[in-house]
Amino acid sequence: MSLKSLAKKRNILIGTAVSGNALRNNADYRNLIVQEFNLITPENAMKWEVFSPKRNTFAFDDADLIVDFARNNNQKVHGHTLVWDKQIPDWLKRGNFSKKEFHTILEKYINRVVDRFKGKIIAWDVINEALGDCNDDYDGDSFWYKNLGIDYIETAFNLAHSTDKNALLFYNDWGIEDINVKSNFIYKMLENLLIKGVPVHGVGFQMHIGPNFSPNIKNMRDNIDRFSDLGLKVWITEMDVRITDSRCTKEEFEIKQPEIYKAILSAIVEQGKVDAITFWGLDDSHSWITYSLDKNDSPLLFDKDLKPKSAYYAVADALR
Repeated sequence: MSLKSLAKKRNILIGTAVSGNALRNNADYRNLIVQEFNLITPENAMKWEVFSPKRNTFAFDDADLIVDFARNNNQKVHGHTLVWDKQIPDWLKRGNFSKKEFHTILEKYINRVVDRFKGKIIAWDVINEALGDCNDDYDGDSFWYKNLGIDYIETAFNLAHSTDKNALLFYNDWGIEDINVKSNFIYKMLENLLIKGVPVHGVGFQMHIGPNFSPNIKNMRDNIDRFSDLGLKVWITEMDVRITDSRCTKEEFEIKQPEIYKAILSAIVEQGKVDAITFWGLDDSHSWITYSLDKNDSPLLFDKDLKPKSAYYAVADALR
């Protein structure tokens, strides 16, 4: 039984991040996505540097391909991401714009992008990773904070909602699956936004997990509870489990990897408050860890030949 069939019985959307290039050129890749998932997230095709490489020009080719593919196969699309301080085009990054001009650029961009996919996308990651390295305050060095101040977060949510009132709007970040300094700060941030009436509908826990991660199930569930109690949806948006680490052998982590997947997802499924889980890539040859971190890793559910791994069967068991 496929993951999406198992997930449907739990009223859970089960998803993967997809590459437009692989979707276009690899039939086996396409078929596996259709077979196993009912939710897809464009990994890079909806980032600003891809959408608008030059000022006042837009390139929607890969995004259109992904959205059309999903609609043709009865899958939902999670848009990623409207506002992030990385993967910004050079014309914007190096432009000598005033604060007013930056606001106008942001407004026009969000309106244009959200309007193009209105009615075709179930949710947007409106803001991605707004905190600094210390995780207890906003990133004062980030592109948007420096040029617009902290109000850019509220502005982005309001703009997205005004353009598509039916799309779910998320704040998305890493390292917040547990109760910790970072998740505490984000909790207060989102609580304050909701008090002000800002249209925030959910929080995304990325869950990029290292091989020595030891899940504190109680803390994770308590964390999900408190965000849910704010009236927010909690989605797992970018999950993977790395196996490379200098302290243990690859063989040891290949045994540990499915155990981590199963422990976390079993707890989430049993709790019943997370209704979407996305893995950040379909297979080990399409993982950001390989091309961004320059590591030869195997973090996903399918191997480089698109065959299911022990991690796949562990996730299936958790969904059962």
